[in-house]
Amino acid sequence: MNNNLAINQNRRVNPILGDTTRIRPETLQRVVEIALPFISLHAQGQLVVSLGIGSFQAWGHIAAAKKHYDHGNRLQTAQEAGQLIVVVSSVALSILFPVGQFVLSQTYVVATRCYSLAGHLYRLEGRAAIQDIAALAHTAIHAASMWYATPAWIVLSLLTQACVEFAQAYTSRDKLPEAAAKILLGCIRLYATKPHLYTLHRNHFGKKLTQAEWNQIAHENNLEEALIQKGISSYIENIDFSGRNFSENKFQNLWFSRCNFSNTVLHKTSISKVSFDSCLFKQSRWVETAVQHSFFRGCNFEDAALLSSWMNRVSVFDSNLSESCWNNSVLENVTFLRDKLTETSFLHVAAKHSSIVDSDLTDCLLLDTAFKLDRCTANVFTRPIIGLAWDFSMSGIFTPIIYSALKDNRAIVLRFEIPEHNALAVDAEVTQALQHISPNALSIPADILQRADANSEIGKIRARAESILKHCHGFAIPGGADIEPELYGAKREPETGTEDHYVHSMTEFALIAAAKKYGTPVMGTCRGSQLINIFFGGSLHQHVDGHWGEEQELQLMNPKYRELFGERMYALSMHHQAADRIGKGLDVVFAYDGIPKVMVSQDGQFLASQVHPEIYLDFKNYPKLMELIPELYDIMKQNQALYLYFLEKTRHFWTMKQTV
Repeated sequence: MNNNLAINQNRRVNPILGDTTRIRPETLQRVVEIALPFISLHAQGQLVVSLGIGSFQAWGHIAAAKKHYDHGNRLQTAQEAGQLIVVVSSVALSILFPVGQFVLSQTYVVATRCYSLAGHLYRLEGRAAIQDIAALAHTAIHAASMWYATPAWIVLSLLTQACVEFAQAYTSRDKLPEAAAKILLGCIRLYATKPHLYTLHRNHFGKKLTQAEWNQIAHENNLEEALIQKGISSYIENIDFSGRNFSENKFQNLWFSRCNFSNTVLHKTSISKVSFDSCLFKQSRWVETAVQHSFFRGCNFEDAALLSSWMNRVSVFDSNLSESCWNNSVLENVTFLRDKLTETSFLHVAAKHSSIVDSDLTDCLLLDTAFKLDRCTANVFTRPIIGLAWDFSMSGIFTPIIYSALKDNRAIVLRFEIPEHNALAVDAEVTQALQHISPNALSIPADILQRADANSEIGKIRARAESILKHCHGFAIPGGADIEPELYGAKREPETGTEDHYVHSMTEFALIAAAKKYGTPVMGTCRGSQLINIFFGGSLHQHVDGHWGEEQELQLMNPKYRELFGERMYALSMHHQAADRIGKGLDVVFAYDGIPKVMVSQDGQFLASQVHPEIYLDFKNYPKLMELIPELYDIMKQNQALYLYFLEKTRHFWTMKQTV
C-alpha cells in the first residue's frame, strides 16, 4: 500500500472513523463533513481525524449502550457494544497498524454493502441493487489502487471518485458550501491523475530502453527520473545490467522483463513498486536493501546473497532460489510461491506475516524462521549441514574452492558472514581481558570467551556463534589474515599482518568454542588450522620461508593414521606462518621439513590442515589428464581423503542428532 506520501489525493475519509452523524449542532456537523475529505488527504491529518472522531464515536456508543442496558434492551445494548468494538479496534489499528485498519475498514464497507444488496435483491429493488453493486466496484477499485499503487489503478480510482463527488455536488446543489467543496475536491482528484496519465502514456507509447541508451544513463541514481527525462518507457526488456553497482540507487514504478542482473551489487538500494519478470539475479549481492510492494516472477536467484535487507509486501513466485542466502534480513508480508528452495538459507531471518506456499522444502535451511507453511513438503535434510565462514563482499581465492569441495562431498553448506559488532568495544574488552588471563586456562582465547559477561560485546559474539553452530553438523574455517600474536602470548614480529580489530579472530574462536561445546566436527584450513591450534593452547611461528605456493611431499608422523590418510601426501602450501607449540590433545599427522601440516584432535572432532586439500578438485576436473598421468589420481585421492574424513565425522554427528 502507498502510505509513504504525506499528501495523497487518492486518500478518502475512513468509512468507520469518519461517521459524523452524532455531532451536534447541525452547523458544526456540516463544517466537519466539509473539512474531513480535505484533511484526510494528509497522512497525519487522517490520523488526527481518526483519533478525534473515533474517540467521539466510542464515547457515544458507551453512553448509548449504558442507556439501553438501564432500560433492559439487551439486543440494542449488544449492537452498541459490537459497534464500540469495531470503532476502538479501528482507532488502535490506525495508530499501530495502518494497513490492518485499511483492510478492516474496507471489509466493513463490503460487508455492509453486501448485506444491503441482499436486502434489495430480496425485495426486487433493482435500482437500489445497482447502486450497491456500483459502490462495491468503487470500493474494490480504491482498495486495488491503494494496495498495488500502479498508475493504471490510481487513475481509475481518482476518476471514479471524482465522478462520485461531482454527482454528490449535483444532489446537494441546494447546499452551496457542500456542493462547492465537492466540486473542488473532484477537481483535485482530476488534477492528480495528470502525472499518472503521463506515466501510462510513456509506458505504452514511449521509446523502449536500448542497451546503448542504458549505458548513457547507467550513472544515474534514480532510474525512473532518468527514463522520464528521456521519454523512455518504464517497461524494460532484455537489458544486460550484469556486474553493475546499484549502491544507493532508487528503483521505483518500473517493470523489468528478461533482464540480466547477475553479479550486480545493490547496497542500500531502494526498490519500490517494481516488477521483475524472468530476470536473472545469479550471484547478485543485496546488502541493507529495502524492497517493498514488488513482484518477482520466474526469476533466478541462484547463489545470490540478500543480507540484512528489508522486504515488505513482496511476492516471489515460480523462481529459483537455490543456494541463495537471506541472512539477517527482515521479511514482512512476503510470499514465496512455487519456488525452488534447495539449500536456500534463512539464517537469523525475522519473518513477519510471511509464508511459503506450494514449495518443496527438502534441504531448505529454514533454521527456525517462523514462516507460515501451506501445502509444502516436509522440511527434511538428505545431507549434513556444514557451516562455512564467508565474506560475501570478497570471498578470497580458496574459500569458494572449499565451498565447492564440501558440496562435492555431498554436504549442504550454510554460508554465514562474520557478524559486525562494535569493533572498538571488542578491542577494549580483549585488551582488558589480556591482563587477567588465568594460568590454568586452556588458552588465552578460550579464557577470554569463558570469562566474558553475557551483556559484553564478546558475550554477544559467543551467543551468536552458538546460535549458528546449533544448526550445523560440521563447521569449516577457511584462511585469511594472520592471527594476533597476543592471543597466543607472543609479541608481534615485523612479518605479521593481522586484521585491524579483534572482531574477526574472536568470532572464529567463539565458533570453535561453540563447536567444542556441542561436539560439532570442525575442519580448519590454513589460518583455520592455526586458529584450532591456538584455541587448544598452541602457538605459531610468525614467519617461515619456503611454504608459499609450494607443492610439497608431506611425511606421515603418526602411524595410527596410516590407514586413513596413507604413508605420504603431496599437497599445496600457501602460508608464511605455521604451528610451533602444538595445542593440547592434537596429534601431528603430516609434516614437511619440521613444520606440522595436518593435525587431528585425539577425539577426532578437529581436523587442522595447514595445506589446501581442496585443490583435489583441480585434478578431478580433468579425468583424461589423470588417465595419462596416474600419479595425479593418487594426489587427488590423498587430498580428498581429508574431506572424506571430515564429512564422515559430520555424517556421524548428524545421525546422532537425529536420534536424540
